[in-house]
Formats: sequence, C-alpha cells, structure tokens
Amino acid sequence: MFLSGASLTYYGRLLRMPLAFLLLGTVTIVFSFTKDTEATGIIHIMGYTLVATKAALLYGLNLILTALGAVSCLYFLILSTPFTDLLLVLKAVHCPEILLELLLLIYRFIFLLYDMGEKLDCAVKSRLGNRSLKTAIPAVAGVFQMLFIGSIRKSLKLYDAMESRCYDGKIQVLTKKYTTSVKEISLLVLWEISMVIICLLQRRIF
Repeated sequence: MFLSGASLTYYGRLLRMPLAFLLLGTVTIVFSFTKDTEATGIIHIMGYTLVATKAALLYGLNLILTALGAVSCLYFLILSTPFTDLLLVLKAVHCPEILLELLLLIYRFIFLLYDMGEKLDCAVKSRLGNRSLKTAIPAVAGVFQMLFIGSIRKSLKLYDAMESRCYDGKIQVLTKKYTTSVKEISLLVLWEISMVIICLLQRRIF
C-alpha cells in the first residue's frame, strides 16, 4: 500500500464503506432473539431476549476479519497495479479477448461517467435543485437522463476515435515489460508461506 503512494488516511477512507456494510451485516449474525426465559441476554422486549453467544461473537469476528482481509487484498491490487497490467496477466492465462476488451472499456467509462456525474451534480446544486424533496426528485431524474444520453454520446465518440486509429476488432494497449529478480521471487515465496501459516492458525483458533 505504501509503495503505491497511498497514505494511511486515504486507505482508511477506502475502508469506511466496506467496514460499514460488514458491521451492519455482522450485527444480525452475532445477536439473535430467543423466547428462552432462562437465557442471559442484553435486552428483554415483549417476552423476547436479545442474546449474543460466545460462538456467535467468534464467528462474527472471524467473518469481519476474513472479509477485511479480502478487501485489503483487493485494494492492494488496485492501488499498486495499473489496470493494463492486470489485463496483461489475464491475457497470459488465456482469458477471452472479448472479455478483456469489455473490462478495458468498462474501466474507461467508469471514470467518464463519474466525471460527468460530478459536473451534473454541481449544476443541480448551483441551481438549487436539491433544496427540497419536491425539486430533488425531478433533478435526480434529469441527472440520470443526462448521464444516459451522455454515455451514448461518449461511446459513439470513442468508437469514432478507435476507427480513426485503424481499429480492427482488437484493442491494442501499450504495456510495460517487467523483469523479476531472485530477491523478488524469494520475498513472494516467503509471503505466501506466511499467509498459509496464518490461515492454518486462524482455523485452529476459530
């Protein structure tokens, strides 16, 4: 993460959204209602008792840590590896060409639509389109309408640009050639071994 130039604050902001979903989802797993009158619970409501067993707490903790580990690996890949290099790896493992081209175009259009959405949102706010619910609903509808129309226009312009550059059905992108050293391979092997050990210890604990 730090090799990619991302600060700890930025990484923390990235984790806020998945962490919020994880906490909300884990609450329903850890806590449960029961009619057992002898159960030791936290809150008693209309004959029901809100309980949280030790096994449920351990399961919830394991779920959060596992999900955060997967999200961290995904962020590490996104923040440290250019998208074209990811496509190069997928191409090396013989992924279909049509899938790689779709991934590249989708990746490109995500930023185009995001930029267009920010400009439309700024236009709505400057015209006080969100001052009340009555004005916000048609404003949001207009934003989505313009996003749809704008995406079609952008796609047509993109296709014209590709045609002008002798597009023959395959999108060619420049990729950087990397050389691996013995040190890098050794560090990778040590990292994988440490991950396997951590997984084995986690299974033994939980």
